[in-house]
Amino acid sequence: MWDKLSSLVVKYYVKNKLILFYIIRDLKKELIVIWNLFFHDLS
Repeated sequence: MWDKLSSLVVKYYVKNKLILFYIIRDLKKELIVIWNLFFHDLS
């Protein structure tokens, strides 16, 4: 019982970590694009 529960928790946790990782990665890409556009307009 506990083994199943703990493995579920671990799976859930890992999945959330991955989702967070991808969200942050995409945000960084967006920020870089915005940053580049902004600086391109400035120069």
